[in-house]
Amino acid sequence: MHRLAVKEPLKSDRRDEDESGVKQHPVIERSINAYLGNTILLFLSALSVVVLVAAAIAAFDTVVRDFPKLWQNIDEYSALQRIVENILLVAITAELGLLSCFIERMRRLKL
Repeated sequence: MHRLAVKEPLKSDRRDEDESGVKQHPVIERSINAYLGNTILLFLSALSVVVLVAAAIAAFDTVVRDFPKLWQNIDEYSALQRIVENILLVAITAELGLLSCFIERMRRLKL
């Protein structure tokens, strides 16, 4: 059997590829990707800050409005149930905001 000789491409034919064989993107595409990526990261960071602010406002609202109901002559158990529900919702919201903040920071550090 005859072995076919495989021709190596010339260096001039490989100008669109780097040394690993992956094609390079044009400069305009790289700059658009970077700009769009930064815009998305900025939007997600702002969104996570808004979520954290909303959690802080909800926590303050729970303390101001719901805790005094425990000392009134109405049903304390329903007031306590509402407080626990609000605290859990605030904790979930704050956790979501913090996770999204830290995940965006970690992504920025990896880039």
